Amino acid sequence: VASEGHPATFTYGVNAGVLPAGLSLNPSTGVLSGTPTQAGAFSFTISATDGGGFTGSQSYSGAVAGGVVVLPAASLGNASAGTAYNHSFSASG
Repeated sequence: VASEGHPATFTYGVNAGVLPAGLSLNPSTGVLSGTPTQAGAFSFTISATDGGGFTGSQSYSGAVAGGVVVLPAASLGNASAGTAYNHSFSASG
C-alpha cells in the first residue's frame, strides 16, 4: 500500500554484520535463501528502504547447527588369530 506519495516498493540489504556463509538476500524481494555451508553463530541487520528513501531496519541473530555424522550399528564378523581380517565402515550425514 502506498502512503504519503511513496510507492509501496522496497529494496533490502544487509547493513550490519554478515549473513551465514552460503546464504544470500535478494535485494528486490527480501527473500533470504541458500544452503548454509558453515556451522556457528551469526548476527546481522537487514534494512528495507521504500521508494521515497525512508528506511527501517531490524537485527537478527541465531545459529547454524553443524552436521551430524552417523555410523550405523553393525555386527563385526568373527576374526581368527593368524588370519587377515578387514571390515568396512561407512558413514552418512
